[in-house]
Amino acid sequence: MCARVILRAATILSILTVVLLACRSQRLSDDRGGVKARPLTARKFERNPERLRRGSYLVNGVAACFTCHGPVDFSKPGTPPVPGKEGSGYDWGRLLLWVTLNVGGTPPS
Repeated sequence: MCARVILRAATILSILTVVLLACRSQRLSDDRGGVKARPLTARKFERNPERLRRGSYLVNGVAACFTCHGPVDFSKPGTPPVPGKEGSGYDWGRLLLWVTLNVGGTPPS
């Protein structure tokens, strides 16, 4: 049992290390080694059906955000998100030893 926990922790740590290193290598930097970032703005975007469809496509399709950021129904094929709980966060502790935040950035309720 102890060996399984150590193996799981080592696997998760390895995956996390690879992801963090990949993210670090994607950074853009200026000549002084600092990270380039554009200034924040109060820019507003028009809300329209086309943008809503595009956002839904990105969140539900390409990025599959609710696969991690919400409870899933393990009894159904493909483990779809629980209706009405999408984006609410999920405690994956028993399976993967981590918690995903809800889309607003706070712990799951």
